[in-house]
Amino acid sequence: MMSFITTLIAATALASTPATPIELINRIDTAAYSAEATFSVTMPQLTDDVVYALVLNQTPAPADTLCPAAYLIDWTVTHRPGMSEPTAADHGFTSYFSGNHYSLTAERLRERHMPADVATFTRPVKGGIAVTSQFADLVPALMAAKLRDMADDPRYSLSVRPDTIVGGEKAVALLTRMTVNGNVASEGEYLFYPGATLTPRRVVLENNTGSIGEQTITVNIARPHDAGTTPAPVTEEALMAVYPDQFERYRTSSYRLENLPGRHLPAIAAPTSTGTRFARNTSQSLDAPTAVVMLEARSEFTPKVIAAVREAAAQLPWRMDILWAFTDTNPDDVEAVIAEPATDETILLSARAIARDCGAGSTLPAIVFAGRNGIVTDFIAGYNNSLSSDVLKKMMGMKP
Repeated sequence: MMSFITTLIAATALASTPATPIELINRIDTAAYSAEATFSVTMPQLTDDVVYALVLNQTPAPADTLCPAAYLIDWTVTHRPGMSEPTAADHGFTSYFSGNHYSLTAERLRERHMPADVATFTRPVKGGIAVTSQFADLVPALMAAKLRDMADDPRYSLSVRPDTIVGGEKAVALLTRMTVNGNVASEGEYLFYPGATLTPRRVVLENNTGSIGEQTITVNIARPHDAGTTPAPVTEEALMAVYPDQFERYRTSSYRLENLPGRHLPAIAAPTSTGTRFARNTSQSLDAPTAVVMLEARSEFTPKVIAAVREAAAQLPWRMDILWAFTDTNPDDVEAVIAEPATDETILLSARAIARDCGAGSTLPAIVFAGRNGIVTDFIAGYNNSLSSDVLKKMMGMKP
């Protein structure tokens, strides 16, 4: 009986030990995850290492076809050659969920969204920026995806060290080597904390060995926090709650055109062509259903947009206010295309902030429609030959 039990225990131990690279990869943690890490870059041409402090978070996203997990990576440069102490520009984050990508770098918060920016999420590989952003492949679910790609790539060879002792503690290791034209281009060592699921412990990457661009990356990852949490935000509101100051100070777009309907029209403040100032806050109601038309005076489409919007408004049986929001600062440029405002029209100058806050900074011309309650009902991005009828349809759908 004792012999049988001993044999059973040994068999169980062997079954729980990953024997092949794929078996190891399949056991990497894809559940909710959060852990701190230190990321160091060593290069011969640098007098000292560049060091980052990271917080890695993931939330499983089994239905997402672009990326296997939602993630939030918070990073701070803690050391680099010539650095005395971190500044605001040395802190940032990268977040992805459900086709939405946010990145704070050098005090600028950039965001990209599907389906408005399809190429960004499909090139150069499936997932695009979601899977290729800096530090993304340190998130366990994305690390597993990257290692699977290596296992399928004939340039790579992978091997497992199932029972390794590192720093006096047991670890499971996966070694990788990339060979190009008979030469070793890179080598990697991936260490994992052992368990029912494997969580990353250390990653060492040797890139461009022997060349002028030789680089060593060392990542030490602490044991994960409570796995019962869901640390990576999966909505914009949740992400903004984590970084309220950063969104307030550094966001280049407070809204997105495709996400505006159902929300309040962003606050508007800009000088008018008559020398007064137009201002309304976010929650303020409007005197009538309103079309905010965002334009650049010198664009070839601007005269056509103005004509199309006016033609549509003239066919309405009720009042429709029009805000011509020109991003231009030179009143002469604006006057050249729209000399005088018609009835129920207001011409705004220097309206780049309005376009930015509506998420139309790079999509001009653009039109946003809002009801009297200040809630956005619809939008139009760009110009097309049926613009007049498109505008009329959206206007007719608004209650006077």
